[in-house]
Formats: sequence, C-alpha cells, structure tokens
Amino acid sequence: MRARALASAALVAMGATTLVALPAAAADGDALHDLIISEYIEGSSSNKAIEIYNGTTDAIDLGGYTLALYSNGATSATYHNTLSGTIAAGQTQVYYNSSATQAIKDVAGSVSLSSVNFNGDDAVVLYYGDLATGTVVDSIGQVGLQVVWTGGTAGDATGSTRDRTLVRDAAVCSGDADPTDVYDLAGWTGYATDTFGYLGSHTTTCAAGAYTPAGSGDGGDTGGGTDEPSVTKISAIQGSGETSPLTGQIVTIEGVVVGDYQGDGGDYQLSGFHVQSLDADADGDPATSEGVFVYDYSDPVALGDLVSVRGKVTEYKGVTEIGSVTDVTVMSSGNTVTPATVTLPLTSADELERYESMLVTFPQALSVTELYNQARYGEVLLSSGGRLDQPTAVVAPGPDAIALQAANDLNQITLDDATNAQNPWPLVYGVDGQNVTSSTSLRGGDTVTGLVGVLDYYQSGGGYRVRAVGDLSDSGLVPGGVIPLFESTNPRPAEPEDVGGSIQVAGFNVLNYFLTVDDGKHDVCGAAQTMECRGADSAQEQSKQRAKLLQALSALDADVIGLAELENTPGVDTAGDLASGLNDLLGTDVWAPVETGVIGTDAIRVGMIYRTDKVALAGDFTLMDSSVDARFVDDRNRPSLAQSFTDLSTGGDFTVVANHLKSKGSCPAADSPEAGTADDDSGDGAGCWNATRTAAAEALVDWIDSGAAGNGDPDVIMVGDFNSYAKEDPIQVLVDAGYVQLGDGDYSYVYSGQWGSLDYGFASPSMAAQVTGSSEYHINSDENPVLSYNEEYLSADEIAALYAPDMYRTSDHDPVLVGLQLTPDVHSCQVRYVTHSAWFNPRMGGGFNAQVVLTNTGTEPIDGWDLTWSWSGAEQITQAWRVDVTQDGADVTASSLSYDSLIKPGRQETFGFLGTQVDGVTAPGAFLLNGGYCDMA
Repeated sequence: MRARALASAALVAMGATTLVALPAAAADGDALHDLIISEYIEGSSSNKAIEIYNGTTDAIDLGGYTLALYSNGATSATYHNTLSGTIAAGQTQVYYNSSATQAIKDVAGSVSLSSVNFNGDDAVVLYYGDLATGTVVDSIGQVGLQVVWTGGTAGDATGSTRDRTLVRDAAVCSGDADPTDVYDLAGWTGYATDTFGYLGSHTTTCAAGAYTPAGSGDGGDTGGGTDEPSVTKISAIQGSGETSPLTGQIVTIEGVVVGDYQGDGGDYQLSGFHVQSLDADADGDPATSEGVFVYDYSDPVALGDLVSVRGKVTEYKGVTEIGSVTDVTVMSSGNTVTPATVTLPLTSADELERYESMLVTFPQALSVTELYNQARYGEVLLSSGGRLDQPTAVVAPGPDAIALQAANDLNQITLDDATNAQNPWPLVYGVDGQNVTSSTSLRGGDTVTGLVGVLDYYQSGGGYRVRAVGDLSDSGLVPGGVIPLFESTNPRPAEPEDVGGSIQVAGFNVLNYFLTVDDGKHDVCGAAQTMECRGADSAQEQSKQRAKLLQALSALDADVIGLAELENTPGVDTAGDLASGLNDLLGTDVWAPVETGVIGTDAIRVGMIYRTDKVALAGDFTLMDSSVDARFVDDRNRPSLAQSFTDLSTGGDFTVVANHLKSKGSCPAADSPEAGTADDDSGDGAGCWNATRTAAAEALVDWIDSGAAGNGDPDVIMVGDFNSYAKEDPIQVLVDAGYVQLGDGDYSYVYSGQWGSLDYGFASPSMAAQVTGSSEYHINSDENPVLSYNEEYLSADEIAALYAPDMYRTSDHDPVLVGLQLTPDVHSCQVRYVTHSAWFNPRMGGGFNAQVVLTNTGTEPIDGWDLTWSWSGAEQITQAWRVDVTQDGADVTASSLSYDSLIKPGRQETFGFLGTQVDGVTAPGAFLLNGGYCDMA
C-alpha cells in the first residue's frame, strides 16, 4: 500500500472546510514529537518573522523541512523555501523578511527567507518533505481562503494574524496539520504590533518526546507493528442523519469509484471522486447512504475502480467527505454497483440524504421545467408528471397555493454537469445527447427517461443534484450513457396556431427593446433622460436583438400588435423603428406605429404598431394613468395605451388597450410608505404589489366602461403583460367585470421552474362573440436564455454556436395572438368617391378631378359636419366647391359651408375638387364623418 503525505501541496488546494483547527493542549503524558511554529510576527512594514521550536529530546535536521507561503487565498504556494541546518533539542530557529527591522535580524541564528513575506490574510505552512509529497507539520491561516483571523488569548493586545505578534501557548503540544480547515487562534497569545521580545526562545509545558517526523508513523492505524488499518463501512461514516457520526476521525474505506470529478490540466472539476460500497458490503439500512465523496485529485482513479482510501471524515457545505487523504490504492478495475432507484415526487425534503454520493437512477420520464441556469452553471431542472405549474396560475393564492408550492418543491431535481465552475463550455445536455447549440438546445417540456448519475449536494447552489456525466454509466459498466438522451417532446413551433378571423391582434413583451445602447456609464434613458438604459450593451447586441425581434413579429402575422418594454426616451421611436424594420424585411410599406411619443415617467413604455392595409386609425389614442384615475399608480404601473381601429374589410370598429402592470419583484422597502401594506408579500403566492395591480385592473375596467378608451367603441381587446397569474386578484377583477380571458391559458412565462401566464388577451363582453380563436405563441419561454442576443460571459466560439437570427428566445415572454371576425358597425353615413379624370403632362405635371357624395343613412339629421380622409399618394387639393377644405400632408378635412350644413336622414350632399398628383390617383380607403366611420358605396 502506497503511503502518501497527510497534506501535500496538491491537497491543500482543496479550499476551506467547515472543520475548525484546535491546538493540542498539554495533559498528563502529552509530549512534543516534532517541530511546531512557536511565534508569528506580522508587524508594520516588512517586520515579519516565523519562529520554529524543537521540543523533542533530539536534534532535528531542518534539511527535511519546507516553509511555504500561500498569498491572497491561493491554493498553490506563492513562495517556498527548503530549510537547512540543525535545530537542537529545546531550541528555536527564527526566519525573517529580508527587509525586517534590525531588532529581528539580531536574534541569534536567525535566517532570511523569501516565504516570510506574508500579510495578515495569508497562510503559512510548515512541511516535512517537499511540496509534492510532504506532510504538513504545522500551519497558520487557511489555504485557499483570504481571511484575517482573530481570537486567542490577549496578552497586551487582542490576537490577530494582522499587525500583531502571536506567541504559541505553552500547553500546545502539536501543530495544526490540516491547513485547509477553518483556522482558530485558540492556543495563541496576542501582543501589540512590532513586539519582538519573545523571539529566540519558547516555553512549553509539554513533555519532550522522541523525535518522530510527520508521516513516518502509521497515521493512527489500530493495532501494532505493520498491521493494515481496519476498514470502516461507508454506511457507518454516513450514518442516518445529515452529518457523519465519525466527523474528525481518520478512517479507511473501500468502494467502487462511481463518479470521477478529479479533473485534469488544471481544471479540477470537483477536485475528487465519489466512492460507493460494493453491493455485497451494503448494510441493508435504507436510512444510510452507501456513497461518500473523496476530496483528492492528485491520486488518479478511474470509473469502476475498487479503491481503498484513508483520510479524515469531514463535513463540507452539507456533504460528508473523506479529506486529508494519506493513501489511495486501486485494488481492482471494471467493478459495478447497482444504482439506487429514486422517484419523484419525494416523500420529504430530506429523503435524498440517504442516497448522498451514490449512483442513482430515475426510471420515470422527467420533464425539463427550467433552463435558466444551464449556460451559467450547467444545470437543468427536471420534474415528474410534466412541467411544474406556477401555483397561483391554477389555484387561488392562500392555503391551496402554499400547498401546491410545497408539492412542487418535492417534485424536482437538478441535473448538473461535471463541475461547479461558472459559464462552462461546451454545454452538455442538448437534444439526443448532443451539446447545446442554437439548433440542439432543449426546450421546456422535453423529457428524459431512465436518468442515471451520481447524487451530489451543493449547499450554495440549490441543494441536491444528479451529475449524469462523469458517472459510472459513462463507462458502460451500468446501463446509461455518456450524455442522457433527451427526447424533443416539445418541438419548436414554426408558425403560430391559426386563430382565424379577418383581423389578428397580438400582445408582446419584447424585453427591453432600446435603440439607445446601455453602455453602463451614462444614465440617459427614460422620460427625463436620467435613468439607466436597458437591453443591448453594444451596437452588435442591439443589431442581433432587432434581427430576432423582427423575425418574431413577422411570424406572428398580426395586424395590430401591442408592445411592452419599449424604450421611453424623448426623440427615440422604438415602435416606429420596428414598423420600419418590418416594412424592410417584408418588402412592403404597410406597417406604421401609433405615434405617442414618451408615455409616463419610466424607462420603458407600451406602444403599438399596425398594418395600414388592414386597419385604419379610428380617432386619437388615449392613456390611462394617475391623472385619469388615482387608483392607477403610474410610477409603478406603466400607463396603458388605448387606440381604436377600423377593420377595412368589414368596417367594424374595435379598440386595443396595451398594458404593462407592476412586476412582482422589487418589494416595498422597509422604510417606504408601502411597507406593511397590502403591497407587501403576504406569503400567499401572489408576490409583491398585488394591491397595486388589483387597483389598476379596477381602474382599467371603469375607464373602458366609461367610453374613454380610444374612441369609446365597446368592442375592446386588452393585451399585455399583467404580471399576474390567472387565479390572482387582478385577473379575477377583469373576469368578474365580464372580460373573457383569451389564449390557451397554460403559460407564457417560467419563473423558478414553474409555468404560468403573465401575458393575456381579454375581450370585452361585446367583443367576445367576435373572437375566432386565440393562442400563446411559444417561441420564448420554452427556450434557453443563452440563445438570446446577449453576449455576456460568452466567447466568440460560443456566440457563433449559440446565436441564430431567428425568432426563438427573442424575449422571456411568449406573445399572445387573437383572431377577430368583426361585425360591421352600423354607420350613420355613406360615401361614394368618384375620380372623374386624371392626367399627367411632363411639362405641367399631373392633375385630377374628383367628386364626393355624402349620404345620411342614419335616423337623425346631421347639422354641421367634418368629413376626413387620408391620401395614400401625393395628391394635393388646389380648388374645391360646395365645401371648405384644409389639407395637412396626406390628411384632408372637408367642412360643411354654413348654408349647406344640414343633411336630413336619407338626403345627400355633393361636393368636388381639383388637385395635383405625381404618381397616379388612388381612392381613399376610409372616410370619417365627425369622427365616426362612413360606409363606402
């Protein structure tokens, strides 16, 4: 059996554990058998020194020792020196910084060393032997952690590793041989900065024992002579609780390597391997795990090796481990174990403790319920029975939602890769065992059946996880595979569902579409141009974001689109930019924005774009904000935008209201007026600001009912991000008011692995019968966030593999699409427009002669009127008769003359005009009489 150093330089790179280093205090029979560090000086400037004491009965050859410095939390030595000379029994040896004060240098026999260059947050380690194979004799501080330690006994100052002299207590009989545990200054006495009077001698109450170099004994084996140490069962180490009953003890274990995460080439992965008992060695107790993690990456092992490991039992961030390893012996290869069967949902939160570090299998189909952490941490969240519902999407806030949340918590497991490193590449866990690219990434709802891997625990990363790469199934020794085979059970939609109708309306949260690049330095966005910009961090990101968004908007194939999270900065027309981009992409000139300018005070706003060949504006837009109704708090909710349209195919009017209510996060601050109000998170599942959103919903209902939304047409579609799940109060306000919730109602958003809709279409009572269909277009929430335009944390190769200028992962919200078949409105007027002649002369230009016949088709007389229309070309009226005409660009208003202002029911009024034209004459598409549409004859 090959003995190895208690803590070699490779081992100390493991980092901190939760153990605390305590000195060995003198008792009857205690004796010093090796060197200890007896004094430590970290004074002003370069006044630094280390004193070593020989309390044995023998002179010690220092040539067998190494002093090493680990600076700034390093896990490999910054400086190290091989010592020389001899230290007599009962004597000390002082080592100092070359620039130390003369008072230190004057100590008899003192020597300058480069490793005596520490600060108060560094670690110093004394080895017997060299860094590669040596044994730790004593240490100060904690390797891998940059900490100033305080405590101990106060002499004339409190103990500290910074700006103090520390003298080892007389009762300390051995050094701290584990430089990776949490350090403790117990056993040291502190003195003021630049105290040098204790150097050169040391007092001890320990007996002088025979010199026994560290690592030369049997390391605590039971029995005498050369007997092999007894083997401790892994199940006995794990015990039936969360922590080991053998913590701190030196043990020898035997088992099969079921997870190899030692890493190579400087990539230490988890810096160790998982070992599991042979099936024959299992204790049969279902409460005790048969697996344990071995923290050692310097002794190569392979999957399937039967190994013997000797080391200390520790608890590190919730995981039982074997650390401070002194021996690893491969006894045989090609061994197998039977994976433990685990199923979801779990019966309790601590059920997985019994499988810690074991090879496990989940025989059931597990669904992808979250991809948010895959690119950052290599994690995929899985659940059984399909994806997890957001509780308040399916049950009311309160006891039912709390109960469902508890059930969800027991019905998920994290699938992890082979490392705890951030931003791993390549990304494992794509479709069909492939690595992740823009075309092979998993989607929410994809499934894996028969998952096999090692059950690990990561306290700071969310708890239990299955590592399905680097486990025994990769070797072919047990069923499984190198990469789990996910089935694409939720393929990408190539186009939205057919919602029917002559007009389609969509709502889309486009996730911070800004034309002003967020450079991280200048807060120039928002209504007052004092807010931080959002969205793209570079021109390249902005170009990529725009390309994906235009593809998504085009694929929606809607006629009116309500937008949320547009930049809200003066002079920046994000809606106009998207309309222009769609025209360029489609080779048309039909898309136009509803021109609102800045809305509200936030950095983002809502907006609309529409197809001018399918609908026409029916009056001016109107806004819902705090000035309209105080219940609608517009410094939390974004003001809502209402615009009425006329369907050019049926003549029916309708109104679209775009919304974006207050989010659930950024809860009221403790010192804010809202603290302690109904806007706090009550714990019922609805999150924060529920009262604000509910009041806004009530204000919206009353506003629309009053006829103040758009032109007052009662046929209303509300779209947008309501930041409320289906069973929460704001949505129930709308439903109770008679608004019909549209869409499949399943999901448009995922948060913490739970799915529900925040984005909706709602139809007013009169509009509901005219809805032909509705659907969420699942192009975003199912997709991996790393497929977006964002280049943060990504290399050029990763960007090339992950980005595609397609519609997938344009945003984190799915758009909602609604089909409408509008009932023609009964209008009180009819217009017959006739172009009698048109001409063009190369020298004189073009002209035309047209006539309008206006008929009162209603039951009431029209007394005074304005008839308005818009040209689609460059027509310009130069002369009119029987009417007053004003023209502003393409917009024309014909006003009645005082003596011809009355049109009785069934009667007509005719007028005409001459004009110029450049590229032909086209009849106007729609006429409005006193703001209301007329039928076309």
